[in-house]
Amino acid sequence: MKRAKGSTLIKNGSLFDGTGKAPVPRAAVVIKDGRIDYAGPAAQAPAVPPDAAVLDARQGTILPGLVEAHFHAT
Repeated sequence: MKRAKGSTLIKNGSLFDGTGKAPVPRAAVVIKDGRIDYAGPAAQAPAVPPDAAVLDARQGTILPGLVEAHFHAT
């Protein structure tokens, strides 16, 4: 499997982890080299490199690890 290189920060959203716990408000997800490195409160997120891609969730929901596997083969 080919994975992305570098770091990505997804911020400014509510984190829904699918475990049944309440969503985490003001959350962040840090992705390093294609793998989730951190998911939790933004205040506790590790620093990312200055060249990291930054995605603003715009106060939406962040669903780390969700894979869209539904497709129609033709």
